[in-house]
Amino acid sequence: MKKWWSAIRAERRYFTMMAVVFVTSAVTGYFQGDSLTTFLKQAGVFEEIEKVVLSIQSQPTFLNAFVSIFLNNLFATMMIILLGALFFGIYPFSAMLMNGMLLGTTLHIASHTSGQNPWAIFVQSILPHGIMELPALFMAAGLGIHLGMAVLRRVLSVFSSERMQASIAEWKRIRSRLVPNLTAIVVLLFFAAIVEAALIIYGMS
Repeated sequence: MKKWWSAIRAERRYFTMMAVVFVTSAVTGYFQGDSLTTFLKQAGVFEEIEKVVLSIQSQPTFLNAFVSIFLNNLFATMMIILLGALFFGIYPFSAMLMNGMLLGTTLHIASHTSGQNPWAIFVQSILPHGIMELPALFMAAGLGIHLGMAVLRRVLSVFSSERMQASIAEWKRIRSRLVPNLTAIVVLLFFAAIVEAALIIYGMS
């Protein structure tokens, strides 16, 4: 267990970097909510959420809600990691920007519609599952960034034997940390989906 925790901690620099990007874009999304709503709609971000909501509404059971949420979030995080590796970390960075803006914009709309404090909405509606889901998202984005940078360094290392040796050592470290980090992401998403599904079904009843 200690070995796994050390593997997760070793990537914390990348996780923290992605958390900062997310929080910054969330704050921007809240204060620029009116203008960003149109942008997010054009980008198709709301459509993806609507698909999950419609899937749950078509069969409003806890199991269906849990499976829909868990699989959607799992697919999204795995794509962040995979595309991060393939495109030198660009996709995870843009994903954090989009997801942060989505959260901020959603809080902006909900706050102005209901008249509630945005912090109250966040604590009541997002935090119960977000306390597990957001760290999983930051971890996935951090892994995607690290893998993307490692791929780029490997490409550049073909011109230098010294850099090639450094790249080989880096990939060895990445491989040793990958399973613990991926496992942590899946476990966090699993329990986050349980909480979110329970809240949705309770709210619908």
